[in-house]
Amino acid sequence: AGIAVGGSVACSYAYVRIVTPDDQLGKALGRWAAITAVVVIPLTIVGSGLAGLNWRAAFLLIPIAALACLVATPRLLPFTAPVAEKRQLLGVSLAGLGVVGLLYGISQTADHIVAEKTVIPVGVGILLVAAAAMIGLRSKNPSFPVRLFRNPQMLAASLAGGLWNLALAVAILQSSNLWQYVNGVTPLYVSLLQLPTTLAIAVGSVVAGRLLSRRIDFRLLMFIGFAVAASGFALMGAASDAAVTVWFNIGMVGGGLGAGAAGTVQSKLLLSLSPPKYLGSVSASRTTFGQIGYAIGLAGSAVITTVFTIRHLAGTDSHTFATAREELNAWFISNHQDAALSDAYQQGFARGMLVWTGVMLVGALICVVLTSMKSGRGTMDESLGVQE
Repeated sequence: AGIAVGGSVACSYAYVRIVTPDDQLGKALGRWAAITAVVVIPLTIVGSGLAGLNWRAAFLLIPIAALACLVATPRLLPFTAPVAEKRQLLGVSLAGLGVVGLLYGISQTADHIVAEKTVIPVGVGILLVAAAAMIGLRSKNPSFPVRLFRNPQMLAASLAGGLWNLALAVAILQSSNLWQYVNGVTPLYVSLLQLPTTLAIAVGSVVAGRLLSRRIDFRLLMFIGFAVAASGFALMGAASDAAVTVWFNIGMVGGGLGAGAAGTVQSKLLLSLSPPKYLGSVSASRTTFGQIGYAIGLAGSAVITTVFTIRHLAGTDSHTFATAREELNAWFISNHQDAALSDAYQQGFARGMLVWTGVMLVGALICVVLTSMKSGRGTMDESLGVQE
């Protein structure tokens, strides 16, 4: 499922570049991101409703949607000729395996931060990615142009891609957990509460796309996007004692607006960096950067919220850390209402959101610095049409 979704998303993203004139690329990317977000809404509502009846039934939606796309794709999208030249496949294959190791290891940190099943996959993943980079640098015709990473703006595009996906993962997972564990909200109700966030992602994407087409400085847009997302996180943390409220949802909307805007800027930055012959592989890398950020957001937010919650329990009730963890795990499984545990979890959520607020702001500053740096190939201002 992961291979299939990753491949289809990468191809869809590359098609935006193929079918769009240069001066309309910003608008097109904004619309693409908005439609991608909006299309998910009915599937999410129906899927969550089915999950409330039988979680297995929810998985039937994906085959139905896939069959519909299978019929529509060849009718709506133009044919693209295959690449005639032979590419070196060993490097990109090792990189793919390395990313799998990284994602698996990161996903296990929610249970144990330092353990064999986390450290070994991450270590192996890093080694494989490093080996892939060395092979790519030495190859005359690699599958992916590794030398692009010598450009600091490519590093910024990679970091921004991971950062805005991290923001979405944190907002979606943590709000869902808070609503279900503390407020006792059903999965269907959770999907309805998250609708404004999804719509905000679409709005942020469209607005950023239009501003990019008007030659607004992309660095400013990216920073504003991440800053708005960070502000949304801060508001979510401040309003978490009453999560099913207007203020909390305004924070969710802020996170969606900011992430959508920053994601659209990152999309154009990445496509503008791609040499024409490597459009496919550079487009596909967007999904890779995003999934790494998403995995860190899912696992990292679970770890941080849990640690803060356990410390609150151990501090207020004089419990040991291990005992508090056992109580929390039992509460997760039973999902019974408990005032002390609910309060502790809410406190852990609030502190965790402050941490992610800081992460977003620091990441945004790093991206701005990197995109402002000169490289041997000039600045991205030239390719994006931005005046110094």
